[in-house]
Amino acid sequence: QGIITPVLFSETGEVVNTYNLSSNDEIPLVEIPEGIFHTLLVREMASVILEVSKGPYNSETYKELASWAPQENEKEVLDFLNELERKIVPLPRRIL
Repeated sequence: QGIITPVLFSETGEVVNTYNLSSNDEIPLVEIPEGIFHTLLVREMASVILEVSKGPYNSETYKELASWAPQENEKEVLDFLNELERKIVPLPRRIL
């Protein structure tokens, strides 16, 4: 349920694809290819997200963090997300 915005980035941190994904869509699903830097912006408080990835799961290697983005829980994260919001608002809807 809810609305999320998947955001896919190039290797250098440029936004390359984004659109709003809603539980009202015919198929509310996004498949993000392996090795693509991405994030999800939650647009409604009651949004539900289920992430599925190829196993086996290893907490040490399951994700690669981008060098051009702040690391999780750093104080710069909020500024990064605010700037990202400003960048993606004018982008048209594109299918991933």
